[in-house]
Amino acid sequence: MHHSKLPTLIPQPAIGRKRAADINNNKPSIAPGPAKKAKVAQAIAHSGMPIPKQAAARPRASKAKALASAPRSRTSLPREAKSKTALLSSTSSKPTGAAKPAAVSQPQALSVRPELTSSAAPFGIPVSKMKVLRLVIDDASAGHVPGKSWLLKPAQALERLEIIRGPGPDGVRRYGQEKHNAFQAMPPFGGLTSNLQILRVDGYYIPFRMTAGRALVHLSVAHIAFCTAGAATALIALIETSAPRLERLELVGLTLEHPLTTPTSIARLALPRLRWLALRNVDTGLTMSIWSRLTATPASLVVAVEAEIPAQGPLFGDEARSFAALVAAQHAVVTLDRPQSGRISLHIRAFANATSADPIMSVVVTGRAADGDTLLQRMLESVRNVLPSHIQSLELVSFDHHPFGRAYLGIALSRSHLSTVLAAYPHLLEICLERCDPCFLQALRFTNDTRVCPLLKTLRLRGQVDAPTLSEVVYTRWGVRTLDRIIVEDCPSADTRALGHIAKNAGEMSVNGEACIPDEAT
Repeated sequence: MHHSKLPTLIPQPAIGRKRAADINNNKPSIAPGPAKKAKVAQAIAHSGMPIPKQAAARPRASKAKALASAPRSRTSLPREAKSKTALLSSTSSKPTGAAKPAAVSQPQALSVRPELTSSAAPFGIPVSKMKVLRLVIDDASAGHVPGKSWLLKPAQALERLEIIRGPGPDGVRRYGQEKHNAFQAMPPFGGLTSNLQILRVDGYYIPFRMTAGRALVHLSVAHIAFCTAGAATALIALIETSAPRLERLELVGLTLEHPLTTPTSIARLALPRLRWLALRNVDTGLTMSIWSRLTATPASLVVAVEAEIPAQGPLFGDEARSFAALVAAQHAVVTLDRPQSGRISLHIRAFANATSADPIMSVVVTGRAADGDTLLQRMLESVRNVLPSHIQSLELVSFDHHPFGRAYLGIALSRSHLSTVLAAYPHLLEICLERCDPCFLQALRFTNDTRVCPLLKTLRLRGQVDAPTLSEVVYTRWGVRTLDRIIVEDCPSADTRALGHIAKNAGEMSVNGEACIPDEAT
């Protein structure tokens, strides 16, 4: 066989079978030496025949494994034959005498090069028999991958497909452009991938009109700039098709040049098997077209939700009910944030198998907004309306500062409003107040509602702490020895002596990392 051609898995010629038979009939008493073994193994590897036990130090392997191991022989193959032969180990072959594994095989990275994309079987086996394929497209050739005829052939056996754009020379991974792609209007493999279970696309645009949806369990699309709304609509259609079996959905870094038109009648999107949902840095129209259509999903299945929703309009309208279904009766950490982009980020960390009887629940509310009090009130109302009442840890965090340097978020917040919010959580065991105005502390005191934090055990304060207010709150609300811990952090103006009289009202108290000794004189 000529070295410049890729060895293929075809029946061996008669002369090859005769040579193999002659070798197998050697008498054990006449054992060949090491040099002869190497020559025999090399000759058989080059001919593509199975390697007998007498000619190799390893058990008999399949033809694909024999071909893949051929470059390891003592005599090197020419460069072209060696590079193409190595590709065979990167493709999946049918298992011999073994049951099909439950999980899809891990793919090997294959770089798309001109000499590999012009063949009908560029990886040594027909495209129709490939099960796992990972294409890493060089950033320099991302817009003009040549010889793509094999990419348009049906791949009905394909179970996992990853198309990834590599970083540029500067190490930066750029967004894939809809107008720069090797597929144009035709999806990979003509869209004929009915067995596809995992589809991951990162930094490279592909048309999403595929028959893969009915079998998909994992869909991940990242870092793509859509030039037309129709392309984004095709992605939504793929999500709809795969919804019954979809377990993991990740959309990250997707932009639209033109707004996405929302149809007047929107079908609800049910994801009965969903375990992970991520919508990060996605165009608002695309996010809302998915988020607003979510129906109740079994909360026991959802592991994590990361999403961004626009700050404009009502904060959690119809979305609140869907969100409540996702996080009900689970551990959750929620972040409502409004960075410079004008969005409010919602980050939910939920863990499976948590029940309403679980003793540990926590919520983090993070406010960062120029309009301060109004937005914070909406945040607190949303958390109160959405999350279950048995959470036991509430953290209120404010990072926005007044131009003159004083934290102002919450100054105008009515104490009665915050008290109402806190009253919705009678099982709170821990409160963390970070860089917040003293009115947050005062809200714990100035209320006649006995349900406001009656079981509180830990009070954690970060930033400037007003000692008189803290002292008044501790005495009025909880009395003596009802708090297990009072923790004051990041407060340079506070010291252990100034707060020593409060320490006796807690089993443990620390100020800036130092234990605070109770002041017995007071």
